[in-house]
Amino acid sequence: MTSLLLSSLSLWSASGDPLVAKTIENVEMKFKIASEEDKTCSVDRDAIDKYTSGVITIPEYVQGYKTVSIAQKAFEDCVNITSVIIPDGVQVINEKAFRGCTSLVSINVPSGVQSLSNMVFKDCKKLTSVSLSEGLLSIGSWAFQNCESLSEIHIPSTVTQIGHYGSNPFSGCTGLKAVHIKDIAAWCRIEFGNYDQNPLSIAHHLYLNNEEVRTVTFPADLEINGKKSTQGYTFYGCEGLESVNIPEGVVELGQWLFVGCANLKIVNLPSTLSVISYSAFQNCTSLETIDLSSTLSKLNNNAFDGCVSLKNIQLPKGLTAISDYLFKGCSSLKEISIPESVESIGDGAFQDCTGLTSIKIPQKVTSIGESAFQGCTALTEIDIPSDVRSIGKFAFTMYRSAMNLKVVRSYIQEPFNIPYATFTYTETLYVPYGTRSKYANTDYWSRFKNIVEMDEITGIKNVDTTSISDSKQKYYDINGHLNNGLRKGINIIHKDNGESIKIFIK
Repeated sequence: MTSLLLSSLSLWSASGDPLVAKTIENVEMKFKIASEEDKTCSVDRDAIDKYTSGVITIPEYVQGYKTVSIAQKAFEDCVNITSVIIPDGVQVINEKAFRGCTSLVSINVPSGVQSLSNMVFKDCKKLTSVSLSEGLLSIGSWAFQNCESLSEIHIPSTVTQIGHYGSNPFSGCTGLKAVHIKDIAAWCRIEFGNYDQNPLSIAHHLYLNNEEVRTVTFPADLEINGKKSTQGYTFYGCEGLESVNIPEGVVELGQWLFVGCANLKIVNLPSTLSVISYSAFQNCTSLETIDLSSTLSKLNNNAFDGCVSLKNIQLPKGLTAISDYLFKGCSSLKEISIPESVESIGDGAFQDCTGLTSIKIPQKVTSIGESAFQGCTALTEIDIPSDVRSIGKFAFTMYRSAMNLKVVRSYIQEPFNIPYATFTYTETLYVPYGTRSKYANTDYWSRFKNIVEMDEITGIKNVDTTSISDSKQKYYDINGHLNNGLRKGINIIHKDNGESIKIFIK
């Protein structure tokens, strides 16, 4: 393969007038003067003939002028060049400089370059080796788009930003398998515009000094806009990650922080944490338990969505809302205690929690969102508190199929209209004493075929004694469930003489 050292070629003034016009080996590279005072020049737009082939070495000096930049589209669509060697003095590589160089295999980016511009290597389909130097600060939009042969990328520890919102520097890099870094603290500080701008979303494996990252301890001095917080998207799709330690002092976890960390099992959170942002642990399919701090005040949408192995989680007492899709698809979750401080349950909050056998909705709850308990096939009964004022469609049913819900107890005194598909309506509906006619005439409570009034004090109309076959005294709770003795609260006692009485135990 021929290496073309283009050191004495055409030099153009800023106006475009040729100062020197020399051709070497029938190949010409165009330059423009960048600064007459500093004696610097730039590789010009459309610098070489599109059919030039082989290895291209950009000269450090051209007739006494130092090469400091590469113009926009300088080598665009030069489909036959295989490698470009850029001198250390180059500080700027402009947009689309090498876009469409479909035979380009390798290229070095010198330490003076602080930013990789937008689409700089877009559609370089054979690019396998890119050397990025320390000193690089940012990687622009679509910088490596469709570099499908790129199998690994080394991110310098000086990089602070990758991509911008709405763009993906690594879109179409289907061969990317590894992201290499030298400093985990520096990686934790990188600002990603969105999840797909993190190369981990494609590569799934992060290497620190050539060792795959299994455990991460975040740096203690993290800060965003004056707040002790992690960045978002930092470990998105990092399948090798197994353990995470967040230091004391951190008050917020960034959005989509650990999405798709399929092997993450251990998470140590600080006592100072107050906010877990959107989708922070979404699809962490190996996560079984997590301890939340008592200071936690907000769990944002989808925070644990798709955590199919999650079995144990205790929600903090100060929580006021169960956000949308917070525990969607947590199929191993059998029970969960919702704090009495909670006032709303969001859309899809417990959707498809197929292992959930029981749940108590707190008295302060005023709204139950759409599909909140949809697909909770192990639930057989539910109590709706008296303060509830709205229930979304599909809240207690399945789309086009029935759940196993048998009993619905509503303590709402003045029933309001509910959507058509809120329940299956084959359940028995228990309502407050004296409200049966109201429910029977309110959409769509009226679709329940069996509406039974509850006793105003105990919550049930009568004690079912049909299953009693001996003469011993029986104890029931407020819901008519048989207990093995007296318990705190309201007890219903069926005596051996057939009499039923109610007592309250403090």
